[in-house]
Amino acid sequence: MLAGLSALLIFSGLGFSGLGFSASSASAADGAPAANEAAQGPVVVIGVGGLLWSDISQSQTPALFDLVAASDLSSLSVRTQGEITCPADGWLTLATGRRTLADERGTDPVCAQTKALDLTGTRPAVDLEQLTQVNHEYGWRPHLGQFGTDIKIAGLDATAVGPGAALSLVDGSGRTPTYFADLPAFLDSVAARDAAPVGDLLVVDAGNVSKPGFVARSGATAQPSAADRAEEDGHQTPSKINAPSRAEQLASIDDQIAQLLRMLDEQPGPDARVLLFGPGGTSPTAHLTVLAQRDTETGMHWLRAESTRREGVLHLTDLNPTLRAQLGLDAALDAVGSPAHASGERGDTAGAVAELSTDDAASHVIRDSLAPLMVT
Repeated sequence: MLAGLSALLIFSGLGFSGLGFSASSASAADGAPAANEAAQGPVVVIGVGGLLWSDISQSQTPALFDLVAASDLSSLSVRTQGEITCPADGWLTLATGRRTLADERGTDPVCAQTKALDLTGTRPAVDLEQLTQVNHEYGWRPHLGQFGTDIKIAGLDATAVGPGAALSLVDGSGRTPTYFADLPAFLDSVAARDAAPVGDLLVVDAGNVSKPGFVARSGATAQPSAADRAEEDGHQTPSKINAPSRAEQLASIDDQIAQLLRMLDEQPGPDARVLLFGPGGTSPTAHLTVLAQRDTETGMHWLRAESTRREGVLHLTDLNPTLRAQLGLDAALDAVGSPAHASGERGDTAGAVAELSTDDAASHVIRDSLAPLMVT
């Protein structure tokens, strides 16, 4: 239960960080990226919105389970503003290293595609001014576009797959690097040799896992509208758009990630370094999501960062310094968080996954118990 309490305090923003720990990162000598100097493989970030540890199993998600089995593991606290952290919030926070919102709260559906992202052109365009205004309303000052700009300055070859990746890799002018609408489009292009093999950084938005039922046109789960809730002859009006079951959504995403991992394994050169995370979710109940890091010298440990000072629980704001360290980039200006590193053996994979899933469940029990004490 103590583990669950620690996870809750971190999860709810009452934990050890968030008040000014500065990210640290090894800077590259003479401006050359350290990753290139060490001849390491590409960095591949895979995000699945709403992905929980309870979703991971050898039978239901074999590709994700195999990836997790070769990785260092942690739960990820994805709190930004309010009860829900939408996937787009998580993708932007990944880029800035500070809590960042993609849109105003209180809209219905809550996690619709952010209005700041325009996908109508040949490449996505991001309205950084609009995002800045949204975040200033909450007193936040994230440096939007700085991550993408730093990647360009360092001469790194980056590719974005999916809308979340576009938000993460946008530069200071609102432009994105090489872009593919989704993972199947990227894989088809690589198979047809229309796209070059993975360069220094590949960021993949592999989609979102949501509860079946009422679904927004963008694909995000939404609460039923007043019309949807209207009763006819004593029965609730059925959902106009029915989402696949959670198991079906996971199976589809797992299959696509399996294809991606096979493609990475077939590439010449050093093995890819893979970071899997859950960038928020569309559930009305906040959760601790998945975080797994597969590197050349890791695979059987817990992840730890100085921001939480605890094995197995990290903040979303720890991911930016972690990526910057892997890419040989200097720490972000005013970033909150610390690079993740391996610490302590986690034991067998199934047991570790079960433990992390239990931590998420325990955090909800304790959180509900402490709620009256948190009201002032």
